[in-house]
Amino acid sequence: DEENVIARLVERLLNLDYPKNKLTIYIVDDGSTDKTPLILDKLSKEVENLKIISRSPMAGGGKSGALNYALQFLQGEWILILDADAQLKQDTLKRLFSFVREGSWSAVQLRKSVLNVSKNFLTKCQSMEMAMDAIFQYGRLSVAGVSELRGNGQFIKRDVLLECGSFNEDTVTDDLDLSLRLLLSKSRIGILWDPPVMEEAVENISALF
Repeated sequence: DEENVIARLVERLLNLDYPKNKLTIYIVDDGSTDKTPLILDKLSKEVENLKIISRSPMAGGGKSGALNYALQFLQGEWILILDADAQLKQDTLKRLFSFVREGSWSAVQLRKSVLNVSKNFLTKCQSMEMAMDAIFQYGRLSVAGVSELRGNGQFIKRDVLLECGSFNEDTVTDDLDLSLRLLLSKSRIGILWDPPVMEEAVENISALF
């Protein structure tokens, strides 16, 4: 149910500065009941390297279930997982791969930042929270070699992900669960401050709750 942002996401991904023959975009429609399927159907006919993966509303497993289902269709060496409201800078993929090569990482988390930070006090607080989380992550990585994935903006090698058992469908904190299993398998998780992955903060207390 992402009819308000899904076309913008596809447009942003198509504008990434990266060879088109090395990039395939998969959108997982996990049982949408709004106009999302219609929008995606139209886009898939216009964009050659856009693939739509649809699941039944009764499929279960939440986000983890949707990602695990999508994995069977993916062939690429690396996977970048994004939420529907994510926005990236044009050179994000090139800088991600450069960072991976320099650090020999098995997975990388892009720093998360807020798009609508100036909307109100609540969005400003969420922006500060994300910045503080990234700083804490950098500290833990430099001191103990430990950092974590955060769901949106996580970049991971496909074979490493499969070896770790993919995504746990029995938890709502799938990113933390996967992070722990990666660390136990001696896989290295890096944090990239710039460029960030940008997302929309919730704008009222009821939405936050």
